[in-house]
Amino acid sequence: MGTRYQDVLREYQEFLLTEELMQVPEVKKILIPLDVFVKDVPKSLYNVLSAYEGEITLVYITDSPVYSVIRETLSDELANEFLKKKEQYGHDLLDTLTKELQQIGFTVHQRLFTGHKGEDVEKMAADFDLIALSKSYGYERT
Repeated sequence: MGTRYQDVLREYQEFLLTEELMQVPEVKKILIPLDVFVKDVPKSLYNVLSAYEGEITLVYITDSPVYSVIRETLSDELANEFLKKKEQYGHDLLDTLTKELQQIGFTVHQRLFTGHKGEDVEKMAADFDLIALSKSYGYERT
């Protein structure tokens, strides 16, 4: 290599990608968090995910602070009814998305639980290579 090339490399090395950075990371485990505000998953996401051969975990989380507020301010009965409805919605959404993803060849796992949506996803993230988070996850768009 010529000295000019070496000079350019030395001068601009912080802006150039190394061989290591140019490697596409291997994605084996994909997490897709869901909640009551996620109504569907755009089919365009399936196209993106199809670039990877990883398995997908769909996790539906019902917000425990909301459940607690309902229980404390209204009643245990209403809180349990709230939880039952949200969990039914979660099961339905998980089943629908699982079928769609399996039809295009993915291995899919499901989880459903009540917890702190942000904190639990953050904890779970350590076990996954990629997280596909909906814009509407955690809040309702108005």
